[in-house]
Amino acid sequence: EVLRSDLARYVSPDVAEALAHRPSSDFGVPTTRNVVVLFADIVGFTRLNERLSPERTFALLRSFQQRSTRVVFQHQGTLDKFLGDGFMATFGALRDEDDAAGRAIACAFELLAEIERWNAKRGARQAERLSIVIGVHFGRVVVGNLGPENRLEFTVVGDVVNVASRLEEATRELACTLVASDACVRAALREGTSYPFQKAVELKLRGRASPLLVHVAGCIDVPRETHSPGA
Repeated sequence: EVLRSDLARYVSPDVAEALAHRPSSDFGVPTTRNVVVLFADIVGFTRLNERLSPERTFALLRSFQQRSTRVVFQHQGTLDKFLGDGFMATFGALRDEDDAAGRAIACAFELLAEIERWNAKRGARQAERLSIVIGVHFGRVVVGNLGPENRLEFTVVGDVVNVASRLEEATRELACTLVASDACVRAALREGTSYPFQKAVELKLRGRASPLLVHVAGCIDVPRETHSPGA
């Protein structure tokens, strides 16, 4: 229990749980399965960072990470990695889960709601509002350990990851806060739940020949910026 508690401070709690209950040699063997990948990012962080001291930037990121990962874990998601002012999370990576898509989309909407609750507290002390953008995609990936023997990372690899990242980037073009692929929404709708998307559009993603049908929600209420991954 102590080992699992300590390990959960460095890896996602569900990964720590899995490691604690199976031999390390069995964990992370490459497997192909359907997984939802979610990318989230703070909008305008580069501009905001210019006006903050390193100490305030650190405190802001830590608060964002604590709030966002709490929401991810509440929806049984796995924190794959932090990416500067954003993060990547997965749903259904550790085992086959029929409700992974529904939990991922519910998590995305709850993340937006959590940021609004945080903004209410920030507004009370005249702190600047924050906005986040999210991209979500669903499909087949390879799940497993990646890296040298002395520095393994449990992660997912495949085109689904690239598309999810592109969808998060596309929120700037679409002036919205959430973009989810039709594949993910259809998988979630099989569970009989509806979601408050505002419209569906054909989107041409950078680096891909064929357009992708996506569902969008929300509006960005801060100036757009040129996006650089992990800024």
